[in-house]
Amino acid sequence: MNAERDLNRLLAGLRPELDPGRYVFTTVDGPVPAGLAPVVTVTEPEGLTLVVRQEEADAASLPYDYVAGRI
Repeated sequence: MNAERDLNRLLAGLRPELDPGRYVFTTVDGPVPAGLAPVVTVTEPEGLTLVVRQEEADAASLPYDYVAGRI
C-alpha cells in the first residue's frame, strides 16, 4: 500500500465525524484507575496524562480544566 503524499488529495478525501461524547485531559499518579477507558495515555514526568470521557473523570473524581470534543 502506498501512502498518499499529495496534501490536496489527502484533505479532499477526509470525512471527519464528531464523536458525540465530551472528553477531558487529566493526570494521575500511578496506573490508570479502575473503571476508566482512556482513548489516549501519555507518560510524562508529572504523571500519567489521560484523555477520558468527561463522565468517567467525574465518576472517578478526577480533576480537569478543559472539556473538548473528539473528531
